[in-house]
Amino acid sequence: MSIRIKLLLSYTGMLVVSLLIIVMTAALFTIASTGDVHSLRDFYKVHYQLNPLSEQEESIFLELKYLAKHDPDELQNKDLLLEYDFKLKTEKAGLFVRRVNDPVFESRTFNQPELKEALPPYDLNNYQIRNTFNIKERFYGYAKFDFKYSDGAKGSVFVIKEHSPFAELTRRLLPIFSLILIGVLVVANVLLYRWITRSVIKPLNKLRDSAERIQEGDLQFEINLQSKDEIGELNKAFETMRQRLQESVNLRLQYEENRKELISNISHDLRTPITNIKGFIEGIRDGVANTPEKMDMYVDIIYNSTIGMDKLVDELFLYSKLDLNQVPFAFEAVDIIAFLEDCIEEMRYNNENKGVSFHLDDHNFERIEVVADLDKTDCQAKCDTWSMKDS
Repeated sequence: MSIRIKLLLSYTGMLVVSLLIIVMTAALFTIASTGDVHSLRDFYKVHYQLNPLSEQEESIFLELKYLAKHDPDELQNKDLLLEYDFKLKTEKAGLFVRRVNDPVFESRTFNQPELKEALPPYDLNNYQIRNTFNIKERFYGYAKFDFKYSDGAKGSVFVIKEHSPFAELTRRLLPIFSLILIGVLVVANVLLYRWITRSVIKPLNKLRDSAERIQEGDLQFEINLQSKDEIGELNKAFETMRQRLQESVNLRLQYEENRKELISNISHDLRTPITNIKGFIEGIRDGVANTPEKMDMYVDIIYNSTIGMDKLVDELFLYSKLDLNQVPFAFEAVDIIAFLEDCIEEMRYNNENKGVSFHLDDHNFERIEVVADLDKTDCQAKCDTWSMKDS
């Protein structure tokens, strides 16, 4: 599973959990504001209309409604109305019955002088039997039914329950706040996902493309990602690796060029003794060396040329072994001043008869230690690499 999919699933899961938390918070908020767990399912209806009554209150209201339809005069029986009002008091509600414009029964639960004026007018069609109203800072919900008494007088029965104004505020604002919060969560998750994708996935894709270019042998580019986080450190390490690889390739090419040049030089150097040997052998065959002295001279020249060729072949073999890292070295600490003095003594002894002398400039050298393999040193062969002058 790619990082992009993992991030998408993680942010989706976080969004779902956040939405569930919002729903649970809204439910608890509603229960706390209404004080009734059962009213939660009736708290919101179509267009967020408030159902003012609980299940028990609704049951009492339906009984009163049945009386209003079938025996409306019973709604003037004070004892019966007191009995229903007592049941409603246990649910923190009250009963109000009116005839024309005069109250027949008013529950003591309300103790609200302005209640009569706040009630809605008659609507014998009963288009809206549930609603809310305010009296100053107090908030009420009701269920009503308008009917006619047996003598034709208009009557109304109300089951009224006082609610906290906070419940009405919650009813109106909670859906708006919930939608805003959900929108903010969705937008925040989208932006966060986009930011993480741009800051993580995009650099990783660039690193992948760079790795593919390196795999194809292309090192002539630069990884330049300005970032100060872990991705930036990874980019820096990757760029360092690319530079080292490029240096290694350049060094290998330089080694290859030097090796080719070395082989070319040795091949050229081999051509000279071979030509000498060929020429002197032809002289012997043609009878040029017609005296013992000339024959000895020709043989000596051929012999020396052969020795020179042998040294060149040995050097070529040595360079091949060095190129394959097959030459064992035994390095040790050596005083280079003492070593040079020994080499000069050796070369002075070997070149006395040639009129050549060697000496080391005396600059009061102290002991200078170097790491070298003495078995691989040849003073006579390396004499041209040091500073020397004729006596």
